[in-house]
This record gives sequence, structure tokens and C-alpha cells, in this order.
Amino acid sequence: MKKSAIFSTAVCALIGAASLTSCLDNDDKGTANSFTVQMLANKNFIAVKDLQTNNWQSYPGSAATMLYDFKAGTMNMSVQNLQFAENKTATFSIPQLSISFDANGAYICKGNGPYTVSVAGAPSYVTNVYSYLRLPATAPSIFDLSFTIDDRYMVQMVPAINYFAGTTRIINTRDDKQFTTERTYYNLEIDQKTGKAELYAFEAQFVESMPSLKCLSWAGLDYELTDNGIVFSAANVIPNTVTFKNDGSVDKRTPQPAYACTDVLGTMSVARNLTFTYNCTALGKASFFGTPMVEYKN
Repeated sequence: MKKSAIFSTAVCALIGAASLTSCLDNDDKGTANSFTVQMLANKNFIAVKDLQTNNWQSYPGSAATMLYDFKAGTMNMSVQNLQFAENKTATFSIPQLSISFDANGAYICKGNGPYTVSVAGAPSYVTNVYSYLRLPATAPSIFDLSFTIDDRYMVQMVPAINYFAGTTRIINTRDDKQFTTERTYYNLEIDQKTGKAELYAFEAQFVESMPSLKCLSWAGLDYELTDNGIVFSAANVIPNTVTFKNDGSVDKRTPQPAYACTDVLGTMSVARNLTFTYNCTALGKASFFGTPMVEYKN
């Protein structure tokens, strides 16, 4: 099953389904003084809304590094080679954002700015910085980073891999019987280069008597950027059962025409929620609402 390596306090480790790397610096008593996190450029893409035109655009991923200093209670952030408009790329650092924590222990950093930065040698400024990082013990990290450049470009870093858990509901159109499960969890993978998304369902189950499928996926979904989130859809799609290699990459997809689906429609809000609906020709109408996954369901 496709799972990420779990965060370790002992050594630098991969977290967040290989989207982030991290490392702790401890004192001689083993207490963490600082914590460095890096978002990998090949595991995200950049979503930008031009506030003058209200149009959304996407660009290749960028690397971002965050150094959390627990003694000072601050986080220093740097962003490298981030494209936010045609022929506009920024590399900049923002120091000493104050760290706060929510009820789940997530690290939250905000900064109104303005922070002066350089874009192609010319001065620009960054405002409305928001960073959210949650590190569940047995699930991928939950990450959100956004800011505004020059009061015009609203920038959102979007992880390519996004795990959610919640309630799946199936209504059989033949007898109106309803089946619900919280065992099935999902990963929405987004490929900015192809403009397509793939929705993976782990431990998928549609009726009480059906044994769960280890992994089922709906590939080749169209998606678009909106003010409400990333909307994905397909008029018709045949899902695949999926097997994985030891390194987590896909080994084989096997089409399952018996589970052919129509009217797939969903929305993902980064680090907040995932909703979708579809019609399965053989089984009925399906719906899901969930939030970022914080533990694996074995």
C-alpha cells in the first residue's frame, strides 16, 4: 500500500509522502531546539490568482525551507525560484515569523508584512504570509503555505500528494439502501505538468458484503483552480485496481469496467477538506467528505 515514511525525532527523515524533508537539532538533554523542514520542488506546484484579472494560473513547484527555532519561538522561511507570473520568478527569505500552535499541535506562522524582496533585481514586497504544518505520528504531514506578492499575486503552494479520511456513503439506486464506511481513505495526486489528477481509494468498499479493495484509483481526472479550491472532474471514467512497488511507486494498474463511473466531481481545499461525488453504474451514487488524514486505518 502506498504510504509515506513516518517522521522520526532521531534522524533526518522523509515525511509527508516524500513531499517534505526534516531534521531536528537537539541539545545535550535530547530536547529539540530547532526543526528544519523543506518542501521539495518536485512534490508541489504553485497556484496563483492574479487579483487584477481574477484569473488563476499554475506553475511548476518551488523549494521552500522553514527553520523553526523553539527557543526564540520563531520561524525563518526561504523560498527558491518560485514562478508567480509569466517571466516573473522570486527567491526570498522572511525572518522571525512568530510560531503559534492550534488545538492539534500544528505549527502556525503568520506575517502581515510587507517584507521587501527582490524580483529580477527590482524591489517587490510580500504580505499575508501563512504557514501551517501538522505532523501526525502515523500519517503524512499536513502542509499549507500561502502569501501575496505586490498586492497582486495571491500565491498558494499545493502539495502534489494529499491524503484525506472521512465518511464514504454509497446509496444503491436499485433499492435505496445506504452503506457508509470510515475505513476507506483517499489520496488526491495532482500532476501540474499534465493538468491531470488521480484519486486513490485505499481499503475501498461499496457494500457491506464486499471485501475491501487494497487500492482503487480514478486516473486522468481534469482539474482547475478556483477560489473554492481545486475542482476535479470526469464525465466517464473506468477505475483501476493498483499495486505498488516497494518504493511506493505504481507497479500496475488493472482496469475494472464493472465499476465504471460517471459524473465524477470533487473539490479539494489544501490542508482543509476533500469532497466528491460520482455515480457507479453497478453500485449506485457515492459521496465523500473528509479532512486531512491523521492516522492510518489498518
